[in-house]
Amino acid sequence: MFILYYLYSNTKVAATCVKDGNVGYYLCENSKLMFNNAEGTEIITSVVIPATGEHVYANGKCTMCEATDPAATPAEPAKPADKVSDGTTETGDDANILLPMGLALAALLGMGALVATRRRNG
Repeated sequence: MFILYYLYSNTKVAATCVKDGNVGYYLCENSKLMFNNAEGTEIITSVVIPATGEHVYANGKCTMCEATDPAATPAEPAKPADKVSDGTTETGDDANILLPMGLALAALLGMGALVATRRRNG
């Protein structure tokens, strides 16, 4: 009598264009034999399903491995940013310019106050 334990999911993992798949199997703890069924009556020697080597392309890319279709036409280059409704060009920069301007103004006022107090005291 074999003592079997479930090693892999009995669900078959399909091979892709570049990656091997596998069949589900059971492994005997005593003999280390691989079986196709839980009863241990069908011995198998290999669980590997070889990669197909064939890409399946859709929209210029392989649906399994993302390889680029050599027969696909190249995509159009990106267009420059459209003008925003206020007449400026959108750069994608979200920085608020008021904060650095406010800090610069505060620094100038502080320097002016320092110079003014030195003139009065000096």
